[in-house]
Amino acid sequence: MTTYAVIEMSGRQYRVEEGEKILVDKLSLDKGEKLTPKALLFRPEKGDPVFVGADLQKVKVEAVVLEHLRGKKVRVFKYKAKKGYRRRAGHRSELTRVEVKKIKMLSRKPTGASEAAKAESGTAEKVKEVEKKTTAKKPAATKKKAKPPADEKKPVEKVDEPKSEKKPVEKVDEPKSEKKPDEKVDEPKSEKKSSSSEKED
Repeated sequence: MTTYAVIEMSGRQYRVEEGEKILVDKLSLDKGEKLTPKALLFRPEKGDPVFVGADLQKVKVEAVVLEHLRGKKVRVFKYKAKKGYRRRAGHRSELTRVEVKKIKMLSRKPTGASEAAKAESGTAEKVKEVEKKTTAKKPAATKKKAKPPADEKKPVEKVDEPKSEKKPVEKVDEPKSEKKPDEKVDEPKSEKKSSSSEKED
């Protein structure tokens, strides 16, 4: 069995061997630049696989950027039957070809990795301290005294105010309309009749 590793690049995982060329999402590196992707698993030719954090930091994967290229054109076509709806689009992914040069297990952690581990452990300790502070028991809340029921409330003492004499309100009579009970409601018609009767005389 050959030596291989599982690495993470651009948020994806790839199984790689020495000398293998892989296509990944575009990297912001120039052609010919070296990079060391993060190893997630290491399987040596002889021995047990390594996937534990402490030993995994000793694994070093070296790779080189070969070229930047565009992927195969993908045609996108959407339509709805019998509706006259047609949409056509195309897409080409921006890619980078990377060659894995070496995969090796170091005898000790690299200096950069140890500093990163210290930083991670330092942040982990801070997180634990914060958790301890937040999980500490809060003192019991003081109970508020219950309010007495509405019936048992003390009556409020009223202040004596000088009593003013209230005068009764007088009703004002409205003038009554000057209608006689004998007259009919249709007065204008009666006037017309009377005017016509006057003409006849």
